[in-house]
Amino acid sequence: MLLLSWIAPGGGRGVVTLDLVNCTEVRSVPSPNRAEASDDIGTLAARMMDGEDRRAEGSNLVEMLCPIQLLYTDGVERLAASL
Repeated sequence: MLLLSWIAPGGGRGVVTLDLVNCTEVRSVPSPNRAEASDDIGTLAARMMDGEDRRAEGSNLVEMLCPIQLLYTDGVERLAASL
């Protein structure tokens, strides 16, 4: 399993557990700043968050993300890490 944890906006902690035993494939996807990723839902979400969250000066989420997808028989989980 992959356990992800983060400090949620406004306080508290977010936690997600991903099952790796039943994951059928892990793949990298084009970074949001690449043209071929323009219609990817992760890219669209990163662009929306970039527009809404300008608290950190010079913050550009689209430039920093390295997205991956975990494929399961019943769907896809999208993840991204920053460089």
